[in-house]
This record gives sequence, C-alpha cells and structure tokens, in this order.
Amino acid sequence: MANSLSSAQIIYLKRQAKTFARKNSLTHAEALDLAATQHGFANWSLLSKANAASSGPAKMAAKAPAGPATIRYYLHGDQYEIDPTVYFCARCDSFSSPDHFEDAALHPGQYNEERYLESIKRWNERRDVWQGRYRRPEDATNLLAARAVAANAAYQKSRSAFHCWLLTQVDRNDVVSDLADDVRADKSFPFSESSRQEIESYLARRGSHVLEALELAWLEFSGTLGTR
Repeated sequence: MANSLSSAQIIYLKRQAKTFARKNSLTHAEALDLAATQHGFANWSLLSKANAASSGPAKMAAKAPAGPATIRYYLHGDQYEIDPTVYFCARCDSFSSPDHFEDAALHPGQYNEERYLESIKRWNERRDVWQGRYRRPEDATNLLAARAVAANAAYQKSRSAFHCWLLTQVDRNDVVSDLADDVRADKSFPFSESSRQEIESYLARRGSHVLEALELAWLEFSGTLGTR
C-alpha cells in the first residue's frame, strides 16, 4: 500500500500535474490522476483519502514545524528540497531539470537570470509579512543565482550616467517620469550609450513627444553633472 505524502509533496504533485496537463493536452483531473499513479495510487481521489486518513491530530502534532512558517517558498531556479535533481520554474509553476532553463525558446521575452533577480526582490520585500506562513532557507541552493549576480554586475557597470540618472526619475508625475518608465521597460534601449544624438536616433521612431521629453530630461540631467 502506498505511503501518505507530506504537504510539500502534495504541492509538488499538483504543480507536476499542471505540467502534465500542458504537455499532454489533459484535463486538470486527468493530470492529477496521472501524477497520483506515479506514487502508487490508482487515482487522485484515493491519494487524497489515504493522506487524510493518515493525518490525524496525533500525527499532525508530531510533524508540526519548529518555526511558525510551514510552506516552503521557492524562487525561480530554487532547488527542490525533496528531489535535488529538479529546480523551480516560476514561469511554469513547476519543477524541471536544469536543461529546462537553458532553452530560451520556452519563455521568450525575459532571461531566466532577470526572473530570478525579480523573484528574490519580491521575496525580500514581502518575507516580513509572509514569515508566519512561508519559509525559505538563507542557504537555499539556486541554479541561477551566481550567474544572475554576475550578469547584473556587468549590466550595472556598463550603464551610462544618463541611464542611471533617468531611472531614478520614475516616481515623478511628468513627461520625464513617463520617459523613464518606458526606458526601464525597454530591453532594447541603448543603456550604455552616453551620446544624446545616439539616444535621439533610437527614440525618433517613438514620436516627437518622446523626443521633447528626452530634451527636457537631458537638460535637467546636464544641470546635475556639475553638482556631483
């Protein structure tokens, strides 16, 4: 008879079922049944019943976590605690082998390293609020962390003074902040370019109003250079 599963394993199976459904054109119920069979159960319903029956008050008390947080929070690229051969993909909401993160065609539009940096930023911003429910070890292994940090360091080093200044203006309520917001979202923007002419050439296709905003931004930026 199959053993009951931990809450972490149940979460993993549900994510695995999503992957099965997407890759094999299955309904959600069919995908759950398929995931259950891989752990010795005839279907998901029997797995749920077996797990509920083996999770009485005494067993729950014995397995109570030492700290307040009970749910493992995974960043994009975090290694799975139960199976160290797979890593969490936040885009797919499932765990995958390392080669999944090397296929750029799977998730066009954003690098995996960028997604990792975004996810750790969100975690750092929210963990004080979430600490009663979620946990993530400080020494958690992440497939993407080292190269993400290296790539970000290279990016920061190559940014022009104007680009650095402009992105500090996003919270204003004027055309300069509109420009800053657009530039921040534009992955093709020449962020290392320090020539106004080259930046104007790049933005010319956006319309005269964008060039007017650039002119205002550049005048203000130039006025700050002597104060540094």
